[in-house]
Amino acid sequence: MGKNLNPPKPAAPSSAVLRLEKRHRLVAGSIITNTADEICVDRSTLHRWLRDDWAFQAAVNAARIELHWAVQIRLSEIATAATETVARAVAAGDVRASLAVLKGLGVLDGRFHEPPSADAEALAEADRVEEAERRSELLLRLCLADGL
Repeated sequence: MGKNLNPPKPAAPSSAVLRLEKRHRLVAGSIITNTADEICVDRSTLHRWLRDDWAFQAAVNAARIELHWAVQIRLSEIATAATETVARAVAAGDVRASLAVLKGLGVLDGRFHEPPSADAEALAEADRVEEAERRSELLLRLCLADGL
């Protein structure tokens, strides 16, 4: 009997098997080779799972989403403290802090814009205008491409 030249490829582990900290390492930018070593598979297997295995991709994406929101929550907490610190500095007359706030908001270079409308009808109309402009631009490109 001949030797099996194509051994079965390992199936991707379920999210329960691929421990949370390993998925987070992969999600957080850990080198594929290091992550593969930690879960005892070849890096080509991990690449294949990332490319071809929807369940594995979904598990990694779930970890990415979880990490994204954890970072957002932490940054919101930090932003609150930072805002209070900057407010105290501005109230104390710190010109550098004041200029940094104005620059960050775009007030000094003309980028400061009003927030979008709170009127649903105005928003819908603006969307219709943008869509009409996109269609006109596309039609113009098509006409130019056809030599019309």
